[in-house]
Amino acid sequence: MNTVKGTKINRLIQAWPEGTVKTSVELAALGVSNSLTQRYIKDGWLVSVGRGAFARAYGKVSRLGALLGLQYAKKPTVHAGGRTALELLGYSHYAAMDDRGFFLFGPPKYKLPGWFRTLFQNQDIVFCASSTLPYSLAASFTQYDAGAFTVTISAPERAVLELLYHVPTLVGFDEALQLVGSMGTLRHGVMQELLERCTNIKVKRLFLYMARESGHRWYKELNREAVDLGSGKRVVVKNGKLDKEFQLTVPNSSEGGLF
Repeated sequence: MNTVKGTKINRLIQAWPEGTVKTSVELAALGVSNSLTQRYIKDGWLVSVGRGAFARAYGKVSRLGALLGLQYAKKPTVHAGGRTALELLGYSHYAAMDDRGFFLFGPPKYKLPGWFRTLFQNQDIVFCASSTLPYSLAASFTQYDAGAFTVTISAPERAVLELLYHVPTLVGFDEALQLVGSMGTLRHGVMQELLERCTNIKVKRLFLYMARESGHRWYKELNREAVDLGSGKRVVVKNGKLDKEFQLTVPNSSEGGLF
């Protein structure tokens, strides 16, 4: 390896956080061609983790590190949301463990690339491509400091609605109620805009029901009349009781197993 190539690879590795993925598109923007990438793989600097995706050799790619690779130059972006975002932000009594489901959300028609699916094929990755919530509301996202890098995740107001999207199929009713109960400092202005622009009736009703049950101060500051709650009843759990205010069938009591 000559001095020029050695200098370039040294700069690349030093600026490449361990555990993260860079795509061929990102490498090209950094001045690393496909042929040079293959040379770095041959020389033992890099490894391929799938078609068009690469990592530093001898390191283990993390889920957040792979997410960083997905987020390069993508707007609107795929992001960690729902329960995963709430865990990362400290709202859950669970740690963000590798054996917990990893919830990702993206815009309509977005598909996770093959390299990402292959890399985590033995892990519980839940991906939802949806326009249920607006991607244009910048305040509904935040940056999570993963140590050597940051990734975009849902802010608490967005994350809680994403969480409720998966109730009761992938997230238990009681766990969701506990999480909403822990969220005493939501920004009611951001929450209001998300509720008004959310297209899922069940999610909006369920959030307002849980917020009412939790007795948060910000609940009274929400303008419910501006939120379209649709018509008719919605069944969240079978054989439950009907909450007359929000026309939701909910558990008869708060006792029950968590997801």
